[in-house]
This record gives sequence, structure tokens and C-alpha cells, in this order.
Amino acid sequence: MSGLFTIFKEKLEEMRRRKRIERESARSIFRDSLRIWFDDSGRLRLFYKDVELTKSCGLSCGILSEGVWHSLTCSGFEFEKVSEYQMRVFVRLSGIPVCQEWLIKIDNLQTISFDINTQLTDVLRIDKVKANIFFSKAYSRLACPLEDELFSQEFSASWNTKDYPHTEGSFIGFVSLKPDYPSISLKSTSGIKNLFSAGNTDSTLSSRVLEAQVEETDEYLKPGIYEHFKIFIQLYPDKSALEDIL
Repeated sequence: MSGLFTIFKEKLEEMRRRKRIERESARSIFRDSLRIWFDDSGRLRLFYKDVELTKSCGLSCGILSEGVWHSLTCSGFEFEKVSEYQMRVFVRLSGIPVCQEWLIKIDNLQTISFDINTQLTDVLRIDKVKANIFFSKAYSRLACPLEDELFSQEFSASWNTKDYPHTEGSFIGFVSLKPDYPSISLKSTSGIKNLFSAGNTDSTLSSRVLEAQVEETDEYLKPGIYEHFKIFIQLYPDKSALEDIL
């Protein structure tokens, strides 16, 4: 009897393992050393080789409407795997008639692009839209043209970030002194005038954060689809490559 129970238990565990692999495969893309995976709680997780570079929820978007920031809901995710290197994520925002489409693609061995479009189903006042990407606190230095500084290693009760206006060819990035963590930069690929920010989150998240933000010029937006971000993350396994363009 115990032998039959053991066989049944092993088959059940194998079935669960296969379902987990199938679920993870539907929510992940990879290319050589790069892998992006959305876990069951909706967190975007970026791995370079076996090292996770992201932290907290990984990628988060928000919309400022009528003085209130509305963030995505973890229960509102739908996934569509376009190819081995590309996926679409559909996200509902809480409290307002908005959904977003994130098109995420591993373009090559060192570049990941994020195209983020916002769809309105009703007239809405939108003042700002932001996209945050959260990284490990193993990144200890900010890197951007004409500015290079160390982060405070202490996380406080509030966020501590600094704005960097968009200019042609501008970017912001992070550098880690740890050899397993490639340097990274955030850039915009379109004519959208994104405001970049970088710095520390609060102590609850204990993360480094790169942010792109766009401010709407119209008070109210009509129903339709709006292109808000065409941004990409560049990885520099050879840290000197980023140092050379600072």
C-alpha cells in the first residue's frame, strides 16, 4: 500500500513540476545570458547569467490623474508570448479606465527594449505617466553624462531620487563594483521627451530605481491609444565600455 502511495505522490509532484515549467515558459523570454521572467505575483525579474539584477516588482508603471498616482494591479496581468525573445503584457490600472500594453523584447545579447502604450476607454485627465525599473542595491554608483556619484548606502523612510532632463543621446545608468553585475543604462529610442530620474527607493523596497516620465500637454485625453515610452536597457558586461562614454 505504501508503495502505491509513493508512486502516486511522485506522479503528482511530476505533474506539478511540468505545470510550473509550462507556466514559467509562457511568462518568460530569454536570449543567451539574458532572461526575463514574470513570477506568479506579477514581478518582472531580469537575470544576467545566474544573477538577478532586478528587485522589488521589477517594472512598475503609474499614471497621475486628478492629483492621485494610480499604479498597476498585480491581479490585472495577461501575457502573450510573441516569440522566444519577445512578449506582450497587458496590465489594468486601478481606479481609472486605463489599460497598458508592454511590449518587451530582448533585442540582442545586451539590449532589452520596452514599448509602453496606454489605452483609454473614456475621457480622462492625465498629467504624468511614469515607468520605474527597480534594481539590486548591489549597484553602488550612478552613471550619466557629466555626473558620476556614489549612492548613499542607507535607505531612508522616503525615496531619494534626482531628475535628469532628456537631451539628445542622454542616458542614466548604474555601476556595480561586484564583477557578476554588468553596468546598465536606460535610454529613450524615440522623440518622446522623457524626464529621467535615478536614485534610491525607501527602506521598504531597498532598491535602486531608474525612472522615465512623460508629462502630457493636453488637460484631458480622449479614448484611444497613446504611445508613452520607447525605452531600452543596455547592459555592459565590460564595465569599461560604459566608462568610455561618460
